[in-house]
Amino acid sequence: MAGKGTQHAKISAIILAAGKSSRMGDFKLLLPLGGHTVIGTTVANVLGAAFTETIVVTGHRHADVAAGLPVNVHTVHNAAFADGMSTSLQAGVNAARSDADAYLFCLGDMPMVKTATLLTIGQAAAGSNAIIVPNHDNRDGNPVLFGCDYRNEILQLTGDAGAKQIISAHTGNVVRIDIDEPGIFQDIDTAVDYEDVLGQ
Repeated sequence: MAGKGTQHAKISAIILAAGKSSRMGDFKLLLPLGGHTVIGTTVANVLGAAFTETIVVTGHRHADVAAGLPVNVHTVHNAAFADGMSTSLQAGVNAARSDADAYLFCLGDMPMVKTATLLTIGQAAAGSNAIIVPNHDNRDGNPVLFGCDYRNEILQLTGDAGAKQIISAHTGNVVRIDIDEPGIFQDIDTAVDYEDVLGQ
């Protein structure tokens, strides 16, 4: 995998949008934000980076989420979303191109991650065993990019742990890149989080 930008590396951007928003009350992904919805803003930012493909993994209220997505997004319904985030990671990887060099896992409820940040992460991709983690003020954030060497490990995950255990198991392959943007931490889990985002 080349390290000179997304035009060389085949990156599958996988947006995880399957959860129920149980802490929010309202279904957060469809709340209005800047002329879009929360998920619509996230998707627009990812599409702006022009990765090889953009996949949205839906679950709860699949039809409602899918209905508002652009036609150039590949939508995958994860019927097993209630079994944890691992099932959505796997649905995305299974739907990705077989020749993908890397998978960039984005969270649907993180609309404040700018396109420029996504491009920086994609351009840092170097080697099929690399894990690219954005870092701001010595804190790791999202999204995280995994080289294709980790495909089988992703497909073996269980429950709601996500891919953090893969990062922990391969610390020598982790490349942290400095991002001057607190949006890499800013997910929308509560009504207060949503108000914070609206105020920006």
